[in-house]
Amino acid sequence: MTQAYLTLALTPKYNPLNLGNTNITVTEDNVPDPGDVPTGQDTKHVQLSYPAGPGCVPGVVRATIGRVAQEGSDQTSGDFAVLPAPDGDEITLGDIVVYLDPDWLSNWFYKDGYFYYRNVLNPGETTPYLVVGVTYANAGDYDAKEIHINVLADILQASGGAPAAEWGVNVTGAAVSP
Repeated sequence: MTQAYLTLALTPKYNPLNLGNTNITVTEDNVPDPGDVPTGQDTKHVQLSYPAGPGCVPGVVRATIGRVAQEGSDQTSGDFAVLPAPDGDEITLGDIVVYLDPDWLSNWFYKDGYFYYRNVLNPGETTPYLVVGVTYANAGDYDAKEIHINVLADILQASGGAPAAEWGVNVTGAAVSP
């Protein structure tokens, strides 16, 4: 009798678990716009996009920047150490200077080597520009090499406490803060 009761009471329940979509995309628009960057810079307009789709929920996004030198198909060096804090609208990565959007502080904040978008990013939205240009202080050093400025991005679901627990940032409504 006891065995029949336990079998009935321990009937498994089906609880489907759906993982969220974390497909954040780094978009780059290299269309020259002389008004965005000082003379002598190459343009590199970078922003983050979060496509809408099944499983997409509002998220907190962050990005970091690194440089990679390549000769032919071989990577000859890379620099993805902790990103230094910006000096105004610039970040110096060795002899490469990355220029941030002049209005970056209104839309982003820097913390521990990452730039965080100040708002929760909803599916189907794109952030304002973070990067707008780049220069090479010693361009001759790279004559045989191709230099890549790489932007890496992450997203965490805004609700549930993951941004605070994992990245140490706060989410209040739609605002993200250090």
